[in-house]
Amino acid sequence: MNELGDFLKKLRGDLSLREVQEGTGISHTYLSTLEKGYDPRTKKERKPTPEVLRKLARFYKVRYKDLMFLAGYLEIDTDQNDSLTYEERATKIKEYTLKTRELDKQIEELKETPKKQEKKISDFILRKEIKYQSLTQDKKVFDLFVLLSMDVDLFYKNRLLTIDEREKIKTILKTFFE
Repeated sequence: MNELGDFLKKLRGDLSLREVQEGTGISHTYLSTLEKGYDPRTKKERKPTPEVLRKLARFYKVRYKDLMFLAGYLEIDTDQNDSLTYEERATKIKEYTLKTRELDKQIEELKETPKKQEKKISDFILRKEIKYQSLTQDKKVFDLFVLLSMDVDLFYKNRLLTIDEREKIKTILKTFFE
């Protein structure tokens, strides 16, 4: 059974081997053989060095000690009063790490939520302001500065304006009118 390889593959998730290569400096072909647990050309078992494990631990933000254990470099600590087998300890390490990573993702999403809510509120206020202006007058009137600041698609001659272009237009308008 390839405990380490299966675990590395789960840690990688949706990332490509080349993305992990960019983050670790470990070749994507070598990473592939680590996940398989053997070199497909030679059919020999593939055991990463402690330095490779250190790079992977840093990249995946997991404990180096856990990767060392799964790779077979560390033995079960018999001084501890637990009677876990290698397989049970490996399972616990993987479960703990994957749950921790999932919690970290949820925390990051929660941190982003206020920013997203703030943007939605800001856009809502801007839309409300524009609706109010258009309702209070017979003609539809828009504040160009507010319109350029809104999170809506704006076009010039059938071409979508980028955020940078909107900022440039606002700067030009400020220079021209102020």
